[in-house]
Amino acid sequence: MRIAVLLLCGFVLAACSTQPVSPEKQMHYKRVGILSAMGDQFSTNAVGVTVFGNEQKTAKIDFGFDDILTQQAKQLLSQRYEVVELTKYRNEFLNTEKYWPGQQGMFAPDRPGTQEVVRKLMGTEQLDAYIILTPASASVRGTNQGVGGIGIVKLQRLMGTNEFLLHAAYIVSVIDGKDYSFSGDMRAVPVDESNFTSFGLGSSRLSAPNWPVLSQLWEMPESRKTEIVDIFMLLARQSLPHTFRRAQLLQ
Repeated sequence: MRIAVLLLCGFVLAACSTQPVSPEKQMHYKRVGILSAMGDQFSTNAVGVTVFGNEQKTAKIDFGFDDILTQQAKQLLSQRYEVVELTKYRNEFLNTEKYWPGQQGMFAPDRPGTQEVVRKLMGTEQLDAYIILTPASASVRGTNQGVGGIGIVKLQRLMGTNEFLLHAAYIVSVIDGKDYSFSGDMRAVPVDESNFTSFGLGSSRLSAPNWPVLSQLWEMPESRKTEIVDIFMLLARQSLPHTFRRAQLLQ
């Protein structure tokens, strides 16, 4: 349900604004916390040539994606900050009703903002900043369709073979540890804007990190766990550094 709401807001807004952390704030951040809260929802969607070919399926599969993102992020951020893992708060954070990044100003249900949830759950950590990774939406270029979070999408063609892409659509939000305001946020960089293009990998059709996979992974993801995890680790290693730099968390 959380992913569905996120997707709805993402598609309507198309390209929610993101902003890097200001140098004035970033220079005061010494001790930061990292929480990856992507959850265990894995989607296997299809985007057809017409709307009649569209499919949306979501399953609860524990691939350990949050642990992978946490370790990759900690390794990168440790180059500049003292990093505290906030994994112990993950389940409660995921299960708390809240706005997701990008939903502010769209629909306004009576729910607290993410920063208020962080303050209540993690305020005792007394950190300079809280860095939170959550699902985002990504558009399929040339269509009015999109995907969200982590999963595999089948892009159907009028002529030729279909394209299957494993995607990792996420947003990095930075919450100030003093007043719990949003210091900045940044969506994961699309593959075609990172180093993938020099190797001819990934697809520019999807506005999020992605990797081409075999159709069998889309059909039976539970039975291809090792392959999916290996590809996701590659996406994390490639996308996180560039996304952190764009957010002005790293140089």
